[in-house]
Formats: sequence, structure tokens, C-alpha cells
Amino acid sequence: MFNHILLVFLTLALSQDYALVTFQVDMSNEVVSEDGVYIMGGDESFLEFGLNPETLAPLPAWTPDAIALSDENNDNIFQVSILLLKNSSYLYKFINGNSFGQDEASNRSYIVGEEDEILSPVCFNSLDPCASFDGIPISSITFSTNLSNAIANNGFALGDMLLVRWGYGGTQLTERTDTLLAQGFGTTYSVTIDSIEVNVDSGLFYQYYKIVDNIQYRENYFNFDFDGLDQNMAERRFYNLQDISEDVSLSILDNVNSNVDSRRMPQFMNTDPIGSELVVTWEVDMRPAFYQVYSGSTLYDIQGVVNVTSPYQVYELGVWMNGPATYYANGEDWTSWGAVLANTDSKKMWDDGTNGDEIAGDHVYTIQFTYDSESTLGQEFKLGIGGGDNESGYGLNHIENININNPVIRSYWGSINPLFYNAWNYDTNEPISLCNGLIGDSNLDGEISVLDIVLIVNHIIGLDFLTQDSICGSDFNSDFSVDILDIVLIVSNILGE
Repeated sequence: MFNHILLVFLTLALSQDYALVTFQVDMSNEVVSEDGVYIMGGDESFLEFGLNPETLAPLPAWTPDAIALSDENNDNIFQVSILLLKNSSYLYKFINGNSFGQDEASNRSYIVGEEDEILSPVCFNSLDPCASFDGIPISSITFSTNLSNAIANNGFALGDMLLVRWGYGGTQLTERTDTLLAQGFGTTYSVTIDSIEVNVDSGLFYQYYKIVDNIQYRENYFNFDFDGLDQNMAERRFYNLQDISEDVSLSILDNVNSNVDSRRMPQFMNTDPIGSELVVTWEVDMRPAFYQVYSGSTLYDIQGVVNVTSPYQVYELGVWMNGPATYYANGEDWTSWGAVLANTDSKKMWDDGTNGDEIAGDHVYTIQFTYDSESTLGQEFKLGIGGGDNESGYGLNHIENININNPVIRSYWGSINPLFYNAWNYDTNEPISLCNGLIGDSNLDGEISVLDIVLIVNHIIGLDFLTQDSICGSDFNSDFSVDILDIVLIVSNILGE
């Protein structure tokens, strides 16, 4: 009885100096951690963060797992009440979890007044309120995809589980995950979700995952059409919802057999170990680089000065391979781009009939590495002319799975950014003509005649110089050179031979 009276007395005494402050955070735009949502902070002394209103015990300052918030009505608004000293200043931040690294990027501040106060909800990691979800109801949404390519390149095995996670970026009320099931005995997997809401204006961001031994692996995907600010979204699939209406049944099909189409089949990295020592031959077909530069583009070095402006530079500067796949060359995943890589002979590729190269001078460059038994079948790398980081932008790397029974992997330069390399078709692996006019029409007058031959001769002997379009049209045999052989072929064409 005495203890109860004392507690009441202390509460009344403290109430004169403390105000009850309720903090609220809106987690609508977040995937809430399994550990819950917490708050941490402190006063100017950094010694405590107020008192527990139930026990009156001091709450430790800046401790990520001390003060948990609750969401009793499941509206994604988490809250907690704390006794704070009146007319005092506090710094605080919310935590999506209960450890450092999961906290908001910046501190928040609050000055306690004379009265109790319930603070308005704030959006996690933002100074602004969370944007309201403006969705429309639809009857159902079906995700369907074909895993034949993933199975063929050893990235998925029958028996693995396939998931789709969707609603990224506020395109759904909350992010959710659903399991796709195999349809019959084939390689098509699908799932249908009934009665949902979607944000028409935002479209739908989603991605496929596989589960092996209870571990989740994200598909290898890059949205080549992405032009937003959040680069994380560039690694998600996207479906435009602008034309859909209420109560529609929506089907999203990702079954195109393509390397570049936005609706292409999923691919996954194989994280299984090789199992025994293995020599792997890596090949890269450099023709996409030749043709792209030949069409007038520049391959910019994003980390240096090795910009490629001429097809002949590929021959002159050479080609290097970089990244985790090259670790066994010199014990480094990533060798510094530029002069350092260019002087690392162990990562240089060859087109001279050596080092596993089958045909010298065929524009296919080759390198070989010996992997130990614990190396994974899935490997990541990037290519560079002259040692420069000039294949594509940041974060775009090749990912290939090794086939133990046939450890020869053929890649194509620039396939990680096919929209830029528009002089090459990465599905047929053939060049795309970007010449403005007829092949052989050097003067661009719409016909092939002796005048074209005269112009080419003058170009060869240095009396005149062809424009880029003229060069493109004059290279009759597409060997990246305007020379006497092109004249012979044009003459044969004029003569009907």
C-alpha cells in the first residue's frame, strides 16, 4: 500500500516538470522490419531520453533497441508516448528495426512546451508527410513468366521456388510477395491475386526472386528504358498502368525470348560451387564496339580518359576483363581502371590464336582462368578497351553462369547497355545498318555509280575526305576500312556481278 501511495506521489510531483509527448511515424512507404519500429534520442546532455510513463524509469539516450513503437490499429502509423522535461530541447530519430544502420538519415528536433502533446505523424526518413496512396480497385492481377532460359543457363532448377515481389515505390498500397507455381510439367510459372488496388499514375514496379535452401536470390535484371532519379528502381521490372480501368483483370507476361526486351524471361546467378578445379574460357565478341564507333558514337571512359572514337583503337589499345570473375588472375576482384588495368597482363584478352583464342583476327577476344572447387558457377565482370571503364555506366556488369560440361562462355561487348549500342542486334547478334543511304553510295546522291568510285579514290590518296555518312556507305564489305577492296566490290556491283 505504501509503495502504491509513493508511486502516485512521485507521479504527481513529476507531472509538474514533465510533459507527455506522443511520437508518431508513418511507415506506409516502408517494408517494416521484423524487429519492429523504434525511436532513439536524447536531451542536450546526451544522458537520457525522458522517462518511461509507466515505470518513471529513465530511458537511455541514443539506444536503438530501448524504445519500441506500436501500431495497434494496423494503419501503418506507429506511436509511443514518453515523458519529456518541459521547456527542454531534444534530438531524436526513428528506426526501422532495432539497430544502428536502420535509423533515419537525419536527426529530428523537438522543443517541449508546458502541455502534453501528440505530434502529427511524419513519414519515415522524410520531413514531409507520406504521400497518400491514390489507387483504383481491379479484379485481379496475374504474373506469368517462362523460366526456360533461366534453366538453360543453369540459373534455375526445377524444384526451386519462384516469388514475385511487387508494389515498390508506392505503386501498391504496401509491398507484397506472392509465390508463382509451375503450370503443368512445363517451364511456365504464374500466380493470380484477386481484389487489389494499384496506383495507375505510378505504374507497377516488381521483381522475381528464387529461393534455394531458404535463401532468397534476386533476378539479374536492368530496365534499359528507366529514366527516373532512383537508380534502385532501374533494377526492377516496370508495367505501365495508364490505360487500365477499374475492375479489370490484368495479366503481366514476362515470356519474351530476348536479351533486351522489357518483357524478357528472368535470369538468375548460380551461387552453387563449381565442385572441382576447372579451366574456363571467356570470350567476348567485340564487333558491337566496332560498329557502334563506326556509326559515329564515342565510347566514353566514365572513370578516366580512354575514350574510344575510332574502330582502329580497339585493335591498337586491346581489351581487358575486370571484376570478380577475374579474381584468379591476380587476387583482385576489381583492378583499378585505366593505366593499372592496362598494365595487368593477367587480365588482358587476346585475339591472336593464343590463350584459348580459336581464330586469330576474328574480333573475338579470349582469356582463360582456372577456378578452384569452391568458386561459384555464377560470375560477374565488365570489359574495357585499353583498360578504361568504357563499356557502359556504373553498376552495369555482365553476369554469366559457368557450364561445367562446356566451360566456354561467349559474351558480347555492350550487351549490358543495348539501347546505347544501337548499331548491334543482341538477339540475332548481327550488326544493324545505320548508314544514311545505299551501301556503296559514297556521295549520297541515291545511286551507285563511277562518281562514288572517284570520291573513294580521292579519299584513299588524301585529296578529299569522306563525311561519316559517306564513310559508312563507302565501306562496302563492312570491314571498318575504306580501301581498294571496296572499290573492287562497288565496280562489281555496277557491272552487275
